[in-house]
Amino acid sequence: MDDRVLGPADDGRTVEVRAGERIVVELPENATTGYRWEVDLSGLGAMSYAGGGSEGPATARPTPGAASTRRLEFEARGPGEGEIRLRRVRPWEGERSARESYSVTVRVRGED
Repeated sequence: MDDRVLGPADDGRTVEVRAGERIVVELPENATTGYRWEVDLSGLGAMSYAGGGSEGPATARPTPGAASTRRLEFEARGPGEGEIRLRRVRPWEGERSARESYSVTVRVRGED
């Protein structure tokens, strides 16, 4: 089963996937500013958070201030609905530092 890859253009959309399918959200990030995408686990419903990481430019030495891509993975567990909610914050400053948010409603149908 292929991963369902979502990006910035999918913010606010509703997508439908099959149970067992993996949803990957890829968003631009510049971690050297301290702002990182964080997952709000409270609304996942029929999904689970499978982890994530950042991918930077493929260079021998990372350049300070270079943009990267945050890759967050979710798994559709079973029929139902959930919402992937993310926010870009400086973790040590908490909610007041939120600069951007992202959300996608996911409808999970049973295996075909």
